[in-house]
Amino acid sequence: MESIRTRSPHIPIHVVHNDVLQNDWAGLYEALRREESYLRVREGPITPMTAACSFYQLVMPPGVLNLGLSFAALQWLERPGPASAGTALFFDQLAGAEALEMAEQAHQDWSRFLALRAIELAPGGCLVLVMMGRHPNGSATGHTLWAAIRAIAEELVLEGRI
Repeated sequence: MESIRTRSPHIPIHVVHNDVLQNDWAGLYEALRREESYLRVREGPITPMTAACSFYQLVMPPGVLNLGLSFAALQWLERPGPASAGTALFFDQLAGAEALEMAEQAHQDWSRFLALRAIELAPGGCLVLVMMGRHPNGSATGHTLWAAIRAIAEELVLEGRI
């Protein structure tokens, strides 16, 4: 009988894709079927998994996450911002009381996110986060991008497409 060590010298990798249940998961599964998918890496085995829940709750069991990655998802707050903020998509589109309320909510959400990931991280684990932020001069690093997204969304609303 062939041993596991002889058969597969590589450490198994589990990739957990996380998003809320109501989002469209079809694109992920289509990408996994493509020839260039990470599932086709010869050094495998790589097992894809999904966690259909908010990242403002536990996504992984405690102490098992070795490497966590997030690219541009953390701009989403746990709940919509202040109702008086209208169609603002990013904090730098707000002023006064709305900006303060959004900043407080973002602080609470960020603190919760980090506390949850700390529970999930294995000893020596690493969390890599890429997100927009604010320069010390107060300008948003993603201001131009978010202004364009907002303009496009408003145009699509006017056209009745969304």
